[in-house]
Amino acid sequence: MAPTAATAAAAQDKELAKPLLSEVLAPLLATLPDVTPMLAKFMPPPEEDRAGGADADMVAAADSGEGGVIDGYDADGVKHHAGSWRDAVQVDWRELRVAPHAVRNDRQAVLGAVAKDALAFGYATDALKADRGFVIEAVRVRGDALRHAAPALRADRGVVLEAVAQDRFALRHADEAVRADPEVVAAAMKLSGHTLECHTQELAAKVHVVRQAGHSVDASVWQTKVRRDWRKLAEAPPDARDDRALVLEAVRESWGEALQFASEALRADREVVLEAVRRRGMSLEYASEELRGDTEVVRAATLQNWEALSLATEEARADRGLATEALIQHIDALKHVSEVLRADFDFMLRAVQRHGLALRFASEELRQNFDLALEAFNNDSLALRWMPKELQERVWEATGDPDPTHRRTTTRWLDVNVGGGGGEAALPPPEAEAVAG
Repeated sequence: MAPTAATAAAAQDKELAKPLLSEVLAPLLATLPDVTPMLAKFMPPPEEDRAGGADADMVAAADSGEGGVIDGYDADGVKHHAGSWRDAVQVDWRELRVAPHAVRNDRQAVLGAVAKDALAFGYATDALKADRGFVIEAVRVRGDALRHAAPALRADRGVVLEAVAQDRFALRHADEAVRADPEVVAAAMKLSGHTLECHTQELAAKVHVVRQAGHSVDASVWQTKVRRDWRKLAEAPPDARDDRALVLEAVRESWGEALQFASEALRADREVVLEAVRRRGMSLEYASEELRGDTEVVRAATLQNWEALSLATEEARADRGLATEALIQHIDALKHVSEVLRADFDFMLRAVQRHGLALRFASEELRQNFDLALEAFNNDSLALRWMPKELQERVWEATGDPDPTHRRTTTRWLDVNVGGGGGEAALPPPEAEAVAG
C-alpha cells in the first residue's frame, strides 16, 4: 500500500529530530559514571588465554601495568592495577575474580584472598586447585576452601582432615568415600557437642557412620559394647583395640580368639598373647613375628594344641625341646617340625623308638638308613611301608622271630607290596601316605 501524506510527514519530522536529540543527550550521558568496573566484579573470571604458572616477574608485570596498559580494563575485559594486585586482593578478595592469570596463579596473592573469604579459592587457577601442598595451606587458613579443591584432593583423607581441623563443616565438601570414614567423621564431631541428628545434617554424613564415629569419640561406649560381645572388638576404633585391659577381658571371654582384633602393639605384648594361646593354641597365628619365635609362648600354644607348632617360626620349629613335647602329644606333630630335625639321626631315632611310624616323617636319606629302619620296625612292623624296597627284606630277615610283644601284623615282608587277590590289600606308597599325613 502506498504511503499517505501523513506517514511521509512523520518520517521527515523523525529525521529532523535526530540531530537535536544528539545535541541534548550527549552532555547528559557524559556526566554518568562508568559502571563497567562495578559490573565486572559480578562476572566470572575470563578464560585463561595462556598456560603455565605465574612467577614473580609475571605478577610484577601485572601489578605495574607494563605494556602500555593503564589502570582499568583492557580490550579483553581483564582489569589492570597501577598498584599491587596482592594488596588489592587482600583488601577485597573479589578483585581476584578479574585479576590476570598470573595473579590467580600466584600462591601469595591467592592465600591472601582466601584469608578474607574461602570463596576466593574458586577463582584460583586449576593448577593451584590440584596442588596438594597449596591446598593444605589454603584449608589450614579456611577449611571451607576445600569445596574448590580438585576432586582428587577432596577424596584425599589427609587433606580432608586438615580442612576439618580448621572448620568441621568442611567435611560436607569431601568426597563421599571420605565422609563414610568413621574416623574422619569422629574428628569433625569432636569439635562439637551436638546431637546425632545435627551431626548427620551438618556434616552430610550417613546416620550409621555418625553413630559409629560417635562411639569412637566416647570410649566408654565401646567398652560397654565389647564387654557385652567380644566380637564387637572387630568394629572398634583403634583406641579401643589398643585398650590393654579391655582386650585382655575379650581374650579371656573368647578363649583366645579376640587376639586377632587387638592392636598391633598388643599382639606383640607377651602377657596378652600368652593369655590367648593358653586358651586357644591356634591363636598363635595372630601373635607378632617375634612372639611366634618365643620358646615359652610356642610351648604354651603347642601344649594346648600340638598343631600350633605349624604357626611358629622356622627357628622355633627347629627347637628339639619344643619338637619333642609336640611329638609326645601326637606323632603327626612331626610334619610341622623343621626339616633340619627330620634329617637329624639322633632326633629321629628317639622319635621312632617312641612311635615306629614316625619313620614316615624322616628325610629321604634317613629312611634309607638300616639302623633307623630297624628301630622303627622293632617298635611297629607297619613301618615297613615307609622303607625303601631294598631295605624291607633286610629289615624283615634281620628281626628273626619277632618278640610276641611287638606289633607285627604282616606275615611276610612281601605283603607290604602285594596288590589284588591273595594276601593283604595293597598299601599306598610311602610318598603318597606321607603327603596324606
